[in-house]
Amino acid sequence: IRGKYLIPGLWDMHVHISADGTARVYPRFIAQGVTGLREMWDFRNTTVDSFRVRQHAIMAGTRIGPRGLGPTVDVVSTQINPAIGFPPSGVPEDAARIVDSLKAAGLAFLKMHDDFMPRDIYFALARAARRVGIPLVGHSVFEVSDVELADSGQRGIEHFFDIRCWFPPAPKPWPRDTIAENACAVDAAAALVRNGTWITPTFAKYGTARSSRVYQDGQRMVRTLRRLGVTRFLAGTDYNDQTFSENVSLKELQY
Repeated sequence: IRGKYLIPGLWDMHVHISADGTARVYPRFIAQGVTGLREMWDFRNTTVDSFRVRQHAIMAGTRIGPRGLGPTVDVVSTQINPAIGFPPSGVPEDAARIVDSLKAAGLAFLKMHDDFMPRDIYFALARAARRVGIPLVGHSVFEVSDVELADSGQRGIEHFFDIRCWFPPAPKPWPRDTIAENACAVDAAAALVRNGTWITPTFAKYGTARSSRVYQDGQRMVRTLRRLGVTRFLAGTDYNDQTFSENVSLKELQY
């Protein structure tokens, strides 16, 4: 066949489709050439078994869909959930017990999903995750700098607005391209490179608003980090049926 070519299967490294209502889009990923997904859905909303059942069917050829890396769980310090989360009175001493239970459940990784988590609890979770060998990824914590996050062993940062050099936890970010921002970027880039930390910017979520301030800031962040030697970026869309409509979804993501 002339005029055709093959490429390796694509991976979408940040999706939320393990809920029963959205798993129907699996074949649409295959139609776009996406043969692998990193599932970032919250374990609390479904079950680890539902993800595994679907993946077993896909690998057995009885269901059409991409293979998936997962499942994960959102770690939130302020939400009452005895099974997997800290209660409001959570203390660092709970971290080892919780991480051990999640490791035993066979989770592929833990996802930080609490920007307001106290520093001591965050670092306790990071230590516990390192001890049992389960990767810690996800959002960053307002009280933890980019350098501290990378040095803690967190393997990946999801969403460009979780890089605190550009989106600090102040009442409003400092002006663009200031001395403070650039100095922070140099230190952050060095830590990211030193620790091999991955970044998944999830730009597609803002693809319909490319003139927006947040999108432009994200583009500047990636350009700056690349200039400073950061190369570990992953392509992820943050796809879910609340972000993208049924009619838009994968077509506008333009893999």
